[in-house]
Amino acid sequence: MRRSLWLLVAAACGAPSPAPPPVAPSNVADPTVARPFTIDRSALADCSSLTVLKHATAGATVMPCGELDADATTAQLADALRCVANAVTGNQPFAFHQWVQGIDSQVGIAMLGRISGGAFVIDELEYDSDPCGGGCPEKGHTDVVECSKSTRSGSADCTRIMTECFTCDGKRDVASYVQGKGSGVSR
Repeated sequence: MRRSLWLLVAAACGAPSPAPPPVAPSNVADPTVARPFTIDRSALADCSSLTVLKHATAGATVMPCGELDADATTAQLADALRCVANAVTGNQPFAFHQWVQGIDSQVGIAMLGRISGGAFVIDELEYDSDPCGGGCPEKGHTDVVECSKSTRSGSADCTRIMTECFTCDGKRDVASYVQGKGSGVSR
């Protein structure tokens, strides 16, 4: 899967994390406040894209655009694409997840549309259960990138993998959630 230089420290899922510093109370429902994609990694049972997405959307109001299996039908894929495209066009918060058949591992992709700092942003999540094909100690991770803008691409055959149906502009790496203790390593 995609390899990129990470400037952020990867967080180990399921591993204890230090207590966060105290934060002044704020109105979490205020869409004008810029909110980075952050998750309490110690609360995650695993680092799969679906687990990270569900944790990120807990308590949020988002349009559910589907949780598809790798063997999703053409009709299910078309419905999900229509939902995501409408949400992106309308700047509506949404969540979508899809399992994809990998070569040697389980792969999951997700898209999360949200309002941050008064702007509509889309987070793309990509999970690989065995990124080295069995040749390294890393046992799975979800990488998250933020798109300042996402537009529908012209590809007619993109529905097998939803993120290929959209172009992520202003792409910025924001997080990596790595499975297992001691695997919180920068890349």
